[in-house]
Amino acid sequence: PAGMRVAARCWNVCGLDPTSLDGAAFASAVAEWLGEGAAASDVASVGLVEVVELKPGTVVRESFVSPEASALVAARLAAWRAALLAVLEATHELACTESLVGLALFVFTARVSAYDIAPARTCRFRTGFGGLLGNKGAVAASLAAARGADGEARTLCVVHAHLASDLDMLDQRNAEYAAIVGAATDASILSLPAALGDDDALDVLAHDVVVWQGDLNYRLASTKAPEAGLGAFLASFGPAAREAAREDDARDDAAVREALAAGDWAALAARDQLDAAIARGDAFVGFREAPKEFP
Repeated sequence: PAGMRVAARCWNVCGLDPTSLDGAAFASAVAEWLGEGAAASDVASVGLVEVVELKPGTVVRESFVSPEASALVAARLAAWRAALLAVLEATHELACTESLVGLALFVFTARVSAYDIAPARTCRFRTGFGGLLGNKGAVAASLAAARGADGEARTLCVVHAHLASDLDMLDQRNAEYAAIVGAATDASILSLPAALGDDDALDVLAHDVVVWQGDLNYRLASTKAPEAGLGAFLASFGPAAREAAREDDARDDAAVREALAAGDWAALAARDQLDAAIARGDAFVGFREAPKEFP
């Protein structure tokens, strides 16, 4: 509904164990991260990435057990839930949680609000290793809200995702987006859609409003144009090619650091892989992003 306030917060916590930290300092940090906007919102979604370290053994083990059956994941989720509630419980109640290996999503709804917000329904999507593993993928929550008991309901979907990393995995990131929203793409290796959903799948884009957050892993594109052809491919393994690649990387690195020092956000945004993917229609068509005016 018009005027409803949604606060989205997302952090990659790199396997941090909250129980190993000073309790008071950690609580203060969480309150600072959430900010005043979360407490003033009708819906606050908090997404965490890498709640556990994504080591191969951990990923394989946790991909095939429920979060409740995993002592490690359950302990981490409990610690983060307690820390978030300590800040928000005066103004919000926890509507739902969902997790997938290192992903965790907590959705809070305001105790006092002009909107009636129905209980959330959640879903998980695996996209790691062709849809078999949960080291990459998404969790999502679907809510319905109306202004007053007689108001017309509108639907909100919060998607919290962790997509493929590394500079050269752009096509894979786009393919994972397409798999999560249920679209078909020639670039996708995810040929078994049924393997993606652990629960009844949500039609993400069928909602009135979609908030997409997470560690999407889109990078700053290299300024070096790739050379095509078999000859260029074979030459790329030679020592001269490797040295040239290192020099190209160093120039890119220096250019990025200069732009950061000058606060030249436009120069960096011009190389943003996500912006380019949206412009080409490869992923996230119709989504709007806040201005990227930060390092």
